[in-house]
Amino acid sequence: MDNVNVGNAPRNRSIHDTPVARLDFVDTRSDQKTRDLGLRDIQDRKALWFEVRISAIGVNSVANPSSDFAIDADSEYRVSRNHCELYTVVYEPGVTHVYVRDRKSFNGTYVNNMLVGVGPQLSPGYLLQDGDVIEIKPYWKFTFHEVRNSTRHLLTDIQAAESKLFAHKYQLTNRCLGQGAEATVYLAVDSSTKKQLVCKVASLDNRKGRNGRDKIRRKFQEVDILRQLQHPNILTYIDAISSPHTLYTFTELASGGDLMSFMYRRDQVSELDCRIIIRQIVNGLHYLHGKGVVHRDLKPENVLFAYSPRIAYHRIMLADFGASAIPRRSRLMTFVGTAEYQAPYTNSHISELRIRGPQTMAVDMWSLGLIALNLVTPKHDIPEHLSYMSQDEIDQCLAGNFDILRPRPSLKAMSFIRGCIRACPEQRMNTAEAQSHDWLCTPEKHLDFFRRFDKKMMADWSIHKHLKPMPLELQSFKDDLEHLSYPTNHRENVGKGVDESILGHGSNEARNQKPQRQTKRRRTSKIPESNILPLPDLGRHLRPAPTGVQRQQVLEELKKTKSVFLKPGQVSPVHETATSVSCRPQAEPNTKKPRNKADSRKPRL
Repeated sequence: MDNVNVGNAPRNRSIHDTPVARLDFVDTRSDQKTRDLGLRDIQDRKALWFEVRISAIGVNSVANPSSDFAIDADSEYRVSRNHCELYTVVYEPGVTHVYVRDRKSFNGTYVNNMLVGVGPQLSPGYLLQDGDVIEIKPYWKFTFHEVRNSTRHLLTDIQAAESKLFAHKYQLTNRCLGQGAEATVYLAVDSSTKKQLVCKVASLDNRKGRNGRDKIRRKFQEVDILRQLQHPNILTYIDAISSPHTLYTFTELASGGDLMSFMYRRDQVSELDCRIIIRQIVNGLHYLHGKGVVHRDLKPENVLFAYSPRIAYHRIMLADFGASAIPRRSRLMTFVGTAEYQAPYTNSHISELRIRGPQTMAVDMWSLGLIALNLVTPKHDIPEHLSYMSQDEIDQCLAGNFDILRPRPSLKAMSFIRGCIRACPEQRMNTAEAQSHDWLCTPEKHLDFFRRFDKKMMADWSIHKHLKPMPLELQSFKDDLEHLSYPTNHRENVGKGVDESILGHGSNEARNQKPQRQTKRRRTSKIPESNILPLPDLGRHLRPAPTGVQRQQVLEELKKTKSVFLKPGQVSPVHETATSVSCRPQAEPNTKKPRNKADSRKPRL
């Protein structure tokens, strides 16, 4: 018999409703496979999984009409009213990820016999792959089938060999989550916890050209910056592993997609939702700028959602620090980031850039204003040459966009956007002013809601007590790749200092080892050591100045030890005594006239 009722059909049928997956349901008590839960057509009570769809699985009851898949035969009360949900994240047409997420059920949700979530805590989404089995124990199983094959990308021979050395810790899959000019992003799994992660694999072999070494330096700097940042609105760094050929960076999987996919699935975003999103971006930027870091590539694709796309579970995270820089270590004169979101003087010619000076943290505020404008006006294109306009032209353009919107944005929203999109960097708001702007702080009841939301968001995020280490170092396999062999106990030895010739821990001895001298000098492309040295503690310069109480405590300690502060030019008595004890009578100066160099020569025979 049918134990599942296919409930409501897709609520928002649109041009985005493209079939992406199918579910097969099995009740193990009857050992009979029911018809496909595909929802192909509303009339015959079937449906396919659509790109914009969020579907709930729960027990069938009069009080629960919202479940799309309602389980009838549950006399043992094993299924919660809203047990779990399946949802899609559409990054672009044809690139869709399907996730399953537990909805704080009391019995838990399993995938391939592994628990992926259970109440009462909030659970992130689990990325499904073709053939995965979703299970509500002990009887109900849903088999997931992809309509379109997901993107797969094989590792290179060197990367495949290197990944075997840390397979005991992280396992790389061939599921490609994204690919760019500098790196490829793969789905990875923590070998101990089975938690899904993201691994960004960047090749280090391309060191030729004018900017080859600088690009590699930026890749290591991105890891070094990210490992020192700990904030709920910053992408969580997990670990990094490097070799002479590849850099592997492991981070948290943002199962809610990015801001671009969020806007893609909605015709319009309410202003309250815009404020929730912008407020968290501002909080992340405020923390980032407080650490002295400029992002320089802020855009919707780099704003991630930690959980489900539903607004009630949002935690926003800033990601992709490949273009970021620290003013005290960089001149910030290079052209980086996405042209559409670049601030005006970063688009200027080099001659103008020299006149105006280097970039500042104001470049991120310009990008923030454009993101807010995108959220408020999702169906209206932003002018491509906005960064080349004068301030009067910018104001006219913004006024024209606001006038045609229905409903029209609030005055506070328009004020916030105008405060960020200013041609002159000095006239833009900073993050502290943005945090206290009326759009994000009024009325009082909304501010109370935001604070409760922050408290709820912090409940599922924890800070690391210790600073993450620098990337683990692997040996080079390029020369002897064909002769590689992996003993069965090799995984147990990796990382425990058993075989230091294969795996190093970033020690100075390993780094400073010099190659044997060769008869013929060869030009090497090794990265200078100074390029990958760890950055100083980003919070060191943010320590508060000593207060009056601290000063009094220091004076009391000096009084106990009978110590005093030295005046300028005054010598310490301890140093004076030590000098007098260590002095010895000096020998009389040699009054003999030194011989000329010619006098010391032996006479010729």
